Amino acid sequence: MNILDVIRNKYSLLPFNEVSFGFTSIMLFPCEEINDVINDKFLIIGYEDLCGDHLCVDITSKLLPVYIAPLDGDLSIDCVSASFDNFVEILKVFNELSIDRDNPKKLENNPVPEDLKKKVLNQIRISNPGCEMYFWEGLFEV
Repeated sequence: MNILDVIRNKYSLLPFNEVSFGFTSIMLFPCEEINDVINDKFLIIGYEDLCGDHLCVDITSKLLPVYIAPLDGDLSIDCVSASFDNFVEILKVFNELSIDRDNPKKLENNPVPEDLKKKVLNQIRISNPGCEMYFWEGLFEV
């Protein structure tokens, strides 16, 4: 099985291809559109729409870590999830949290309680050691 097939199988775990939370949406490309590879290493799987940064999977690693890369082509990428599986689980959590918070006004009127924010971010931090947290923390910004 090639790496695209592995990622496509993992995509089947997601019942959605977009998570809108406050000011940001995380968009995943449909499986059939995933084919852009950067430097023979990073497969572009989607983007976040606040800055327009790419979401990329490191296809040279068995765990398939997920990175965020600026749209301008600057290769200063940051790991946001230690594996694609963790990324899927995090998106599921944010998808659930996005109910009645899928745009800035709704999030302002229905903010995530601080204790829940801390719990979610701590779970992400624990399951993704060494990964950048600014991406996930930024989703909670109103």
